[in-house]
Amino acid sequence: MVQQTGWVKLEIPLVESHTDKTLQHKIVALNQKLFVESLRTYLFDVQPSQPHLVGEQDCEEYYEIDVQIACESFRLFVAAVRNFYSRLFRESLRPYEKANIVIVSPKFFSNQLVCAMSDVPLTAIYFGNVQGNVFMNHWEVSFLNEQNDRIRRMKRSKQQMHRVVPQADKLYQLKAEFEFDKNDLLTIHFRNREMKKIMDERVNEYRNQEVTMFYTILVKRQHIRRVVCDPYLPEDPSDALPQVRLHFDLNCPVLVRNGFVTDATMKDNKKGRGDPDSIFPQNMQRTLLIRRGRQPGLHNVEWPNPLAIADSPFFTIQFPTTAENLYTMLSRFKARTSISIEFASMPVVDVLFGRHNPYHRWAIKENRQLVPTDYEAPVYSDFINKLWPRVLDSKGNDANRERRFAFTYLIEALISRGAVVKDQILLDVQCWIRFLQIITHYYLNVDAKMCEAALEDLIHMIDGRKRIGAIYKCLVKICDTRHKNRLAGGLTEDELREGYQRVRKIVFTPTRIIYIAPETLMGNRVLRKYDSDGTKILRIAFRDDDNMKMRSSKTSDHLITKTVSKYLTYGVIIAGWPNSIFLIKEFSKLNCSAVLKL
Repeated sequence: MVQQTGWVKLEIPLVESHTDKTLQHKIVALNQKLFVESLRTYLFDVQPSQPHLVGEQDCEEYYEIDVQIACESFRLFVAAVRNFYSRLFRESLRPYEKANIVIVSPKFFSNQLVCAMSDVPLTAIYFGNVQGNVFMNHWEVSFLNEQNDRIRRMKRSKQQMHRVVPQADKLYQLKAEFEFDKNDLLTIHFRNREMKKIMDERVNEYRNQEVTMFYTILVKRQHIRRVVCDPYLPEDPSDALPQVRLHFDLNCPVLVRNGFVTDATMKDNKKGRGDPDSIFPQNMQRTLLIRRGRQPGLHNVEWPNPLAIADSPFFTIQFPTTAENLYTMLSRFKARTSISIEFASMPVVDVLFGRHNPYHRWAIKENRQLVPTDYEAPVYSDFINKLWPRVLDSKGNDANRERRFAFTYLIEALISRGAVVKDQILLDVQCWIRFLQIITHYYLNVDAKMCEAALEDLIHMIDGRKRIGAIYKCLVKICDTRHKNRLAGGLTEDELREGYQRVRKIVFTPTRIIYIAPETLMGNRVLRKYDSDGTKILRIAFRDDDNMKMRSSKTSDHLITKTVSKYLTYGVIIAGWPNSIFLIKEFSKLNCSAVLKL
C-alpha cells in the first residue's frame, strides 16, 4: 500500500500565570511527548517540529507544534487521539494546559461515500460556550432518569439488558439523523411530556392538559464554522461503547420546532390499529424554548430561557460510538462542508439558566434583575458617575450625556455578542469591576477617543471570532497598540468637512437585540437635522437569528408578529435611554429598515 503523509498542529495556550518559563516548557514538552508516543503505538511515523509561539494581532499567544504523520491508512487516527487524551488525563493537567489538535491535511479523512446515518441514539445535547478549554453548559437536554427507570422495569420483567427497546416506545429518547448531502446536515428528534393549554370543547374553554410534545432541532450546513471532537470522556460510564462529544461552533443558533399530540389522539390511533410511530403533529411551529432540561422539576436549578439557546455559540451532542464510526462521520463532515476539524479535551461545567439568568446576579433589585449597564445598577452607577458626573452647566451636562450614551452603547454591544462575552465579564462581579476599571484607566489617564475606538475594535474582533482569549487582556493590548501608534479613531477633519457622520444600528431578532458597532456613513437630511452628535438616531432592522430576513416559511407568522409588535409596542431601552420615537420607515428592494429618534 502507498505511504500517505499529512500534517496536524498541536496548539497549547501560553499561560501568563506561569512566571517560571521552565514550567510552561515542561507542559509543552509533555503534550508533545505523549502525542508522539500515542501515535507510534498505532504504528504511525511521527516527525514533530520545534514548538514556536504564534498569535494574531492583539490576541493571546499560544505554542504551536507542526507534526508530520506518515502511514498507510489514517483510519486508526481517531483511536490514537483518544489514547493521547486518556494519557493526558492521568497527568492531572488543567484543561487549558492540554493541547488542541487541528487537522491541516485533508488526507486524514476517508473519501468513502456515506450519504446518511440514521437513528443514532444520543445521551445528551448541550447549549453553551467554550472558555479556556472548558465547556460552559447553559442548557442540557437528557433523559437519564427516565432511561434508568426503563432499565429497572426491564429488569423486573426479566428481560435481557441488551434487548432493544420496543420501537413503539419513542418517549424520552434522543435520536439524531446525519444527512451529509442535505442542507439540514443534522436533525435531532425527541419527545417529552409537557403541560399545554388545550381547548376543551365540552365547556368551551382552555384547560391545562398533559400532552406529548415533539421537538425537532436542525443544524444547517452553512451555519457550522468548525467541529471540535472530544473523543475521551473521563466521566464515561463503563458501557459497551465509549462516549464522545461533538461540539459544533455555529454562526447562529440552531433552529428549534415543536408540536404536540393529545392523549386522546394517541388513544384513537391505537383503537384504529394504527402504527403509534406514525403519529406526528400536523403543524410544527418554530419555538425559542426547549421546555425540557436535565431533569423536570428542578426549577431552582434550571428554567427555560430563550437566551440559553440564542446566546450559546456552541451546540454539542454526546453519544456512544466506535472509533471507526466516528472517523467515518468526521470524514463526511470534512468532505461535504470543508470546515475545520479539531480534537480537544473539554470538561463540562454547569452554568445553567435558572429563574434568574446566571449573569450579573449582583444587579438583582427588589426581585427584579436589572441589566448590568442600567444607570441605577450596582457597580455601573459608580462607573458612569466617576467618568461623567452631573454638572450644573447645561452644555457640560449635554456633553456628559453624549459620552455616557456612546460608551454604554459600546459596552452593551459587547454584551449583545452572547455567552462568548458574558461568560468572561458577567459571571463574577470582580470580573465586571476589572473590565470597567480598564476602561476608566485608559479614558482618564491615556486618551478618551482612543479608548472608545479600542472598544469598537474589540467588537469587530469578536464578530470575526478570532482567538482572543481573555477579553480584558485583549482590550488592554488594543489600547496599548493604539496609544503606541497614536491612533485615536473617530472622524477625520476631511470626513467631517465632506459630511460624513457616525451612525449606530440595532438589529432586532426573535431572541436578541444585536448592537452594530458605529459605522461611518454619508449624512442625509434626516441625520443632519436630528443627529448632530451621533447619539440621537439609531437605524434599526428586523432579522432572523441567522441575519436573514424573517420569512413565514422559516420563522413562522406567529413569531414574526410577536417580534415586531413587541419592540414597536413596548419599546426598548438602549444604552440607558428608554424613550424613543419611531421617526421614518425606509423601504428598498434589498433592505427593510427604520430609524428611531432617541
